[in-house]
Amino acid sequence: TSSQRPKNLPVESSKASLPQGIQNEVDETIASLLSAAGDTEDGWNTSFVSSIICVQQNKLDPFYMRVRALLDSDVDTAFHVLSDITRRPEWDETTEEASVVERYNHETEVVYVKIAGLWPVSSRDIVLLLSKRRLDDGRLLVACKSTHHQRLHIKNTSGVVRAESKLIGALIETPNEDFRGFDNSGNLNIDKDALSNKCFVTYMMCVDPKGNIPTWMVSAFSKQIVPSTINTLNDLLKAEPKAKEWNPDGKDQINQEQGSESEIRNLKLSIRKLQALVDALSTRVKRMEMVSLSLVFFLFILSMYRKIKLLR
Repeated sequence: TSSQRPKNLPVESSKASLPQGIQNEVDETIASLLSAAGDTEDGWNTSFVSSIICVQQNKLDPFYMRVRALLDSDVDTAFHVLSDITRRPEWDETTEEASVVERYNHETEVVYVKIAGLWPVSSRDIVLLLSKRRLDDGRLLVACKSTHHQRLHIKNTSGVVRAESKLIGALIETPNEDFRGFDNSGNLNIDKDALSNKCFVTYMMCVDPKGNIPTWMVSAFSKQIVPSTINTLNDLLKAEPKAKEWNPDGKDQINQEQGSESEIRNLKLSIRKLQALVDALSTRVKRMEMVSLSLVFFLFILSMYRKIKLLR
């Protein structure tokens, strides 16, 4: 099935409370995230591990992944970035578009995400019900699952496949003092005073991409793309100004920014994408130069060979 997102979707005004059906979905998704994040190791295979990143795939479903990472950010700043869906393209290069479709209240919204295709796989998009919470123990979470929205309808001409998700989310907390790395090397020694400037994130992804995905691509995603994405997120968080403590009741804490700040952020993102394009073109030019030099050298050798042959 193909899908298309209508252009220029407005964000509707906030509502004080959620309809009961949506509230039930939110509660179920949050419960699923907390359960999966605290699951034992028995049901998972580790596909990538370093001292600060561990990527695991469920033994029964390779598209169900658990990512755990130690990031150079306090809890509130990491939550500020991860809970703002519009900032996802800044740290996830596979995301082409991310926007808010409708905001129900300060904790719940419907969002749209489009993922770039990589040959031979078509682009995917997904509509999610996103919820944000601060738990009683101080942990913060962002929990999502697929939903339907009247403003997002399906067409058969777009070439974009609508994916579905049972769970996408992040649980953000302060790391334990005795944490020494996922690879059990013991080389990662966090000073007790530095714990306030770090956070421990458990990121869950249970997605049905709809359609055939090559096995090698799933493997590359878990072993290469996911770790690279987490490193990009960590670099972004290092440069991110320290965020205020999230207040779900405050309108100014709802991931809305001043226009100038948003424009600056978008400009920086555009510059990074342009730089990546320039680097790619530069690499291609260098390769073409090498091919040209090789061709010139080959023609020179051929010419010398002919001259020597004539002298004989």
